[in-house]
Amino acid sequence: VLHWFTGNIGFHHIHHLNPAVPNYRLKECHEQIASLREMPTMSLLGAFHGIQLALWDEKQGRMVSFSAAASDATA
Repeated sequence: VLHWFTGNIGFHHIHHLNPAVPNYRLKECHEQIASLREMPTMSLLGAFHGIQLALWDEKQGRMVSFSAAASDATA
């Protein structure tokens, strides 16, 4: 029931890859595409930590906060 109420939020990244995939097919797509099954999962603690991350740092190859990006720009 929760999957229905949340629109399969755990598979929502697939919608961003192809908006034509309806909500009721997101899980099926996830299971059929091997590269999607290999994605790491995020814990609740990791999600709270990730709230502050807003920018992709190409040099470091990871997400960073605005303050970290600003301090790197001044250094």
